[in-house]
Amino acid sequence: VPLQAPSILRGIRNYQNNSIGKSHFTIKESEVKNRIFWLNTRNGVPLFVYTPLKVYEESYERTILDKEGIGRHLVQTDRVNWTYLPSPIPEKSWGDTYVNSRVRSYNARVRAEFAKAEGYRIIEEKGIDNNTSSRYSVRFTKPFQLADALKPFNMLLDAAKPNLGEVKRALNELNRLLSEGL
Repeated sequence: VPLQAPSILRGIRNYQNNSIGKSHFTIKESEVKNRIFWLNTRNGVPLFVYTPLKVYEESYERTILDKEGIGRHLVQTDRVNWTYLPSPIPEKSWGDTYVNSRVRSYNARVRAEFAKAEGYRIIEEKGIDNNTSSRYSVRFTKPFQLADALKPFNMLLDAAKPNLGEVKRALNELNRLLSEGL
């Protein structure tokens, strides 16, 4: 706010005190007389702090299973296990200079399980134009009972000659359930 503009300063302070959302901002006065600047800032970590991150992670990985290892949590127990933390360095930014095989194999396993869940339609995408963090939804169902699904088919599995026609019909029904999602 311009230094010699007490009415503007009072108006902004009045707005700050009476706003519904209780806006929190800092008002500064300056020598500039022909404009009012509004600067939005966010508190965060400066990028130069991430410079030694690779060295920290390599040292964590080296001592991960030691009793007094680097990064060991003070309240770690068998139930509350902090041993295998994810990498703070995104895998897509590793390039040729950095590789963490433990994190890479873990990420590959998670991606494979996610793809498998998508294939079984346990997880489904909400919409293509949705770019939020809730892009996917989980379908909750009742537990699948195989015996109940096979009841309508007279397969005669205990007999000397099973009814192969019914077995094939049951197999087709189970494949249909898988393809449509249980």
